[in-house]
Amino acid sequence: MASITAPVLQELLSVCTHLKKLSLEHCPLNDQICHYIAENKNLEVINMSMCEGITVNGLMPICNNCTRLESLNIAWTGIHRHSVVYLSLCLPQSLEKLNISGCRENITDEEILQLVKRCYRLRELDLSDSTVITCNSIRYLTQYLNRLEYIALSRCYRIAPTTIPELQNILSLNVVDVFGMLRNTALQQLRQAISVDVNKYPFSSIARPTTGVRRTSIWGVPVRDNIL
Repeated sequence: MASITAPVLQELLSVCTHLKKLSLEHCPLNDQICHYIAENKNLEVINMSMCEGITVNGLMPICNNCTRLESLNIAWTGIHRHSVVYLSLCLPQSLEKLNISGCRENITDEEILQLVKRCYRLRELDLSDSTVITCNSIRYLTQYLNRLEYIALSRCYRIAPTTIPELQNILSLNVVDVFGMLRNTALQQLRQAISVDVNKYPFSSIARPTTGVRRTSIWGVPVRDNIL
């Protein structure tokens, strides 16, 4: 995470138009910064997790211009409900990886339905801490996301644990993370009931440039340890 002010970040991004990957984790944003981000029409990856200052007016140019976007992390940004509704309807259809966790009560089954219908190419999706989505969202996932390999539903407390095995109807699915949802006995029963890994990744890697303890690459490009 960088320590940078919004005016400095705004000035920096004002001269960038050819970025392909951008990580702004925990940085202060505003609508003008988001407009400058959107000028990079070839962006493939954006990490805005834990950023403050994101509004629907800032999201609109990004969704409209960044039509090649493959990976987006907008987790724990405190975006309002109308921003979540907009994203569910207007996210780039090119998306393959999305982390929209931490929306709590601002995302409902209806937004999940619109999201999966629009972004049907998704291979990784993190919906953790979406506290009002229900079993209906499980059914939407299985109906529309036939390429899904990873799903995180940690602390989605209104989803009945008995419906989680339905996810194995997605033949491409490899991992289901449901941290905080089940006691140990129920967790073991789930692992026995489905043929995918359960609770494998406690932290999301979506759109993040480095992951793990030994960070030897940046977005998959190898680097020497002492550079990091």
